[in-house]
Amino acid sequence: MTATKLLAGALLGLAACAAGAAAPPTVARMDSAALRKHYLQCSRESEQVRLGPPQAQFCAEVAQALLQRDFGGSLERQLAWWRQARQEPPPAAPGR
Repeated sequence: MTATKLLAGALLGLAACAAGAAAPPTVARMDSAALRKHYLQCSRESEQVRLGPPQAQFCAEVAQALLQRDFGGSLERQLAWWRQARQEPPPAAPGR
């Protein structure tokens, strides 16, 4: 995922919030670790395939929640974390 895609996802999430759309309860109830895990999954998946509208919306909501909760709205801090975290291997699938 490029910084441009990340920014686009964050902006989409901001637009949804500005329009008064609330994040679905599943995203709203996620803790920091879950948000980070889903964010990285979204990043990896979007590098491989084009996300459909529901997946893109979910990823945008995760990106927005993570940006606000963990990085205090600082896209620069979020990008710095993402650049470092994406270098780490993805977690192994359960049962492996």
